[in-house]
Amino acid sequence: MKTLLLPLLLLPVLLTAARSAAAQSTPAASQALSSSVTEFSGTVRDGDGQPLPGVNVFLKTTFDGASTDSLGRFRFRSGAAGPLPLVVTFIGYEPLELAVTLGQGAVALPNLRLKASRAALGDVVVTAGAFEASDEKRAAVLKPFDILTTAGALADVAGALNTLPGTSRNGEEGSCSCAAGRPAKPSSSSTGCRCKARTGPR
Repeated sequence: MKTLLLPLLLLPVLLTAARSAAAQSTPAASQALSSSVTEFSGTVRDGDGQPLPGVNVFLKTTFDGASTDSLGRFRFRSGAAGPLPLVVTFIGYEPLELAVTLGQGAVALPNLRLKASRAALGDVVVTAGAFEASDEKRAAVLKPFDILTTAGALADVAGALNTLPGTSRNGEEGSCSCAAGRPAKPSSSSTGCRCKARTGPR
């Protein structure tokens, strides 16, 4: 019985000793961790000194970076070490690349300035035109050469008629109908394609 009580009494003493040893090693570990993490902060402005919101600031070859806020400020941390280029980009401005050394404490960049890009978009040309919409100009004429060269028609008259604009196939029997002609003059062709009279107001 005495042999069982001795380990139970020593257990709290051992746990207290382990906690104090861990607490003493924690500041050293956190100090080593904080010395390997570099914090970046700064402000990005344009050529006139106005803050630029939404600018991308990042370390090249890493995923570490941030975008500037509405006052042009940024802040981020990186666990990388050694010299790396810090890249600052924004649409309409020339990219800025600075060499920085990481792992030597905080890096403050209070006044980064971007120059407006000289590259410009080409001229936008707007042209206006007109088209005629009359009964004579609306007719579609199918010539023998069109039957041969129509994609998907396979040099077949019925296949070519199915590809004409304004025509539709009715079922599987191969007939088609089109919205052409005048309401008073329905017409039909020699190929068996029935053209229906147009209905409704003009």
